[in-house]
Amino acid sequence: PRATLESWRNVSFISCRHAARFRMLIFGLCRGKRLASDIVQMKEKEGKKIDAEVAAPKRLDSPVVEKHLIRSKEAQAAWTRAKKSKSAVIQAEIHLGARPWVGNEKRQELLDLVQKEIQIESYLEGYVNASEVLERFLCARDNIVIKAKKLLVQALNWRKERRPDLIDYAEMEKEARTGKVRVAYELDVWGRSIVIFDNTVQNTHDPQAHMRFLAFNLNHALRRMSSPISKYVVFMHLTNFSLSNNPSWNVTKETLLMLVCAFAECCGHIILFGAPRVFRFVFNACKPFIDPNTFNKIIFIPDSSEADQIIIPILGPDWRQLTGASQNRETPNSSPGYCHSRHWSKTLIEDRDWRRRTKNIGALAHTPINWPGPDPFHLDPTKIFANNEHFILPPDDLLDLCDPCSDNSTNNPSPVLPNNKSKKNTALVVSCDSCFSTGSKTLHNEHGEKSIISAIKEERISHDLRLLFVLAGGLVCCAIVAVTTSLF
Repeated sequence: PRATLESWRNVSFISCRHAARFRMLIFGLCRGKRLASDIVQMKEKEGKKIDAEVAAPKRLDSPVVEKHLIRSKEAQAAWTRAKKSKSAVIQAEIHLGARPWVGNEKRQELLDLVQKEIQIESYLEGYVNASEVLERFLCARDNIVIKAKKLLVQALNWRKERRPDLIDYAEMEKEARTGKVRVAYELDVWGRSIVIFDNTVQNTHDPQAHMRFLAFNLNHALRRMSSPISKYVVFMHLTNFSLSNNPSWNVTKETLLMLVCAFAECCGHIILFGAPRVFRFVFNACKPFIDPNTFNKIIFIPDSSEADQIIIPILGPDWRQLTGASQNRETPNSSPGYCHSRHWSKTLIEDRDWRRRTKNIGALAHTPINWPGPDPFHLDPTKIFANNEHFILPPDDLLDLCDPCSDNSTNNPSPVLPNNKSKKNTALVVSCDSCFSTGSKTLHNEHGEKSIISAIKEERISHDLRLLFVLAGGLVCCAIVAVTTSLF
């Protein structure tokens, strides 16, 4: 407008009066355009605010929401700390989850192209229409809509075939018993989930179940994090790697498809712990063909004392406890640092809290099958585990299972702690239904709880009885030998 005004001023037959009127006209047009853009932005903010109010849970004073708000504040603080640091190991835009801003036009263009390419089923509408999903695929292809469309169509075809939105928790519990693939019990120092791989403790032989279990863990890792953190860490135990425990090529190929395509731009770091030297050699040979951002995400960590200097800035000082590196095994066939009762109960609690907080709406919405509770929003402590073994739950998980904000207290009874015992010294032994059919009154109460003190006493008594029987049998044998030798 200024250049136009100056050019008009140079014309001889335009008077000063006309120039002033023209200036006012240009000013009014510019101001009207600004007002229109301000109105559009205000409407978008009001719409987002309304959507947030609709998606918010009804009970804002529940412990679930308070825990989520605390986690969100911690994630925001970690994000601010990463933005201020100039370290190449942790960059907010690459390793923590922030994605470059993508305009509504590109998101809508990508959505239109995908809808023309394939038919969107009803169970995929929430995933495709989510803005974070569209932004993720656009960011993975440098905001080129055509390439992002191809990648998203490939991911949707995989979802149609694999159906990760249908979760059979009984099958997942069976696959999770050895900790071959799991999400760490706690988040790392940056608020990210850690997906741990350990193929040396494989306990089943169904490749289809393996893929469903991997998809479940990747989705669960995304549900555990809070905005703005949205990228998880992949940690692979390769200390005992060999060709004998190496997965098949079909399983490896689909795993790569899931990490690169189905869950595009969801990985912040890939840590290879204790990998053989040949891995590093092949990786360096492929460096010219790898995207620089992806290359910076892959880190080799030796199984030695030097690992702390490399990995502490990435995961935090307690990285060994989080990942199980160089930790003890619960059983000979379980992954290091993995406790099935502790980790699986934490997984169920986090899934239940996520459904309560989001009303099970959005890109990570799912349909629970064989959920151990009266409905998807409550847990029954006596039906967590599907096998016939006894599992001792830690006190923290016991308090989470008490479910203080439950509206259905009759269908979801709270565990009763033993009298005259502190909460720190108690635990809950959870068994299958067949364990409660005996009607034992000394060890179980009406809800199926059993104190750890009584369990220890029972074990000691049985051990003492066995010892007495062995001693008595030995004395009888000695007496028989003495009598026979005296007679002959």
